[in-house]
Amino acid sequence: MVVIQFAAVLLTLVAFIAYFNYRYVRLPNTLVVMIAAAVVSLLMVLLGKSGWGSLVYQANIELARVSDYPVLMQTLLGLILFAAAIQINFAELKEQRVMISSIALIGSVIAMFLIAGVLWVILQGFGILTPFGYCLLFGTLIMPTDSTGITGALRAIRLARVHETTITGESLSNNIITIIAFLIVLVNAGVPVPQVTMPLWLLQHIGGGIVWGFALGWLLYRLLKNIEQHMPLALWLTISLALGGQAVAYWLDLSAPLTLVIVGLFVARSDALPEANREQLRTFWGVLAEVIVVGLLVLLGLELLRISVHIEYLLVALALVPMVLLARFVGTGIPLLVWQRYRRFSPAIKQAMTWGAMHGGVSVALFLTLPDGTVRDLLLVLTYSVVVVSVFAQGLTLARVLDEAG
Repeated sequence: MVVIQFAAVLLTLVAFIAYFNYRYVRLPNTLVVMIAAAVVSLLMVLLGKSGWGSLVYQANIELARVSDYPVLMQTLLGLILFAAAIQINFAELKEQRVMISSIALIGSVIAMFLIAGVLWVILQGFGILTPFGYCLLFGTLIMPTDSTGITGALRAIRLARVHETTITGESLSNNIITIIAFLIVLVNAGVPVPQVTMPLWLLQHIGGGIVWGFALGWLLYRLLKNIEQHMPLALWLTISLALGGQAVAYWLDLSAPLTLVIVGLFVARSDALPEANREQLRTFWGVLAEVIVVGLLVLLGLELLRISVHIEYLLVALALVPMVLLARFVGTGIPLLVWQRYRRFSPAIKQAMTWGAMHGGVSVALFLTLPDGTVRDLLLVLTYSVVVVSVFAQGLTLARVLDEAG
């Protein structure tokens, strides 16, 4: 089965699950799409490991060809973040930027080191000797939250817009911070990456991506302002400059994800487009991001079929999964306690920043940039376990938890 046929079957299954949800269950659609993708991925893994593997094996052969750094890191991850960025209310994000960025920065750093420390201790207990650098690498790649999923859930329960911006802004900031941390840890953990010297490569890759993002974002912003109500042209401009901007970033060895998240924030500005047109852009890019996340979750499952899963890895994953959620709770809880002295938070904010912190496409894309190896096999089992449990446990209950928190 070729890739296009496999993708068609996959998306059809997800679409029917989403339709069933719309008619009978009524969970937020973005959450249901992730849950459906996790269901399909888990079924494929179970079928493949149980010996019914001809279809899965062929799909694995085809899809394994795209699991490389340029495609995933520079394209798919960038598009997911672009879609998340244009969902933000830019004016409110600007007003809360200090609070949101501080919560995301402090929370992410605390959580990353907590996860790394806990993982190292658990691995020592099972006699699996792994350098702390790889434990920290896992901490950085598993911490990004699913901005698109939480945005859909918040809009479905009609949370106050200012609270929605706080939560989604923190999620997007968390993604940016953890991607930068991932790159820094990656080049210091012995993983081969294209480079001349480490500091110069990081400065070029991260700093250059940010500068290119501001330049490209300003250009797109000016173009959108000059086309007034021409929605088809606005869509073409966002697609072409997003893809073209990534091509230039890849050519110059810049970070395309950082570039596109900044470009997305320029598009999110209230004076870039009329609200009705911007909402249509949000819908288009939101659906595209969901399709990408579906593909990444299934691809992660297919990667799992390529390795032998040791029982020790599963036991480590079982012990680690709740600790990831606890690390997020502690990480965001500390800066929230500090900020409570200056402003009042809705209970929904605290709930959403912990229970709403599902791990999805960004974490998967970051993992799939890692080269093959024994440590990668361990991290694959851990990443898959955390993502699938997160999607099921948190995705199925998130709307109810946020609704009850108010």
